[in-house]
Amino acid sequence: MQPVDGKFPGATLDALKLLHLERNILLHGHEPLDADSTPTLVAEDWLMNNGYMQAEGVANLVQVPATGALVAIGFPRLKRGTGGLASFTAICPADWAHGIRPGEVAEAPLPYNEKRLSWNESKGVRERTAACDKPNGKQSFN
Repeated sequence: MQPVDGKFPGATLDALKLLHLERNILLHGHEPLDADSTPTLVAEDWLMNNGYMQAEGVANLVQVPATGALVAIGFPRLKRGTGGLASFTAICPADWAHGIRPGEVAEAPLPYNEKRLSWNESKGVRERTAACDKPNGKQSFN
């Protein structure tokens, strides 16, 4: 991404239209926290008004191969939320030199947690307070 405003990285509206309309992508990810840094956020506005998804603040995208990878996205269940943190895992060809493989690190890529997430009505957030009733190694957000 090039600095659209001369200071911060971002995508031009023309670049996003090329990706979404001509190359038919449905989602794009980028490291900056907004698609563009123009005063009107014109690219951000176009994306949202045309039903395209974007992933903001995604790190290490340069390590994912341009083709041949499958990206799995884990979205949290946020009560009454419009967005939030998500985990992205790139499943790459066997000969790819970056990252880790399941089994190289204990419980990779997700660690096991003794407590599961449960909704705290008084605080309006999810917290790890409930005992995990899943077998060891299985994640639960229920």
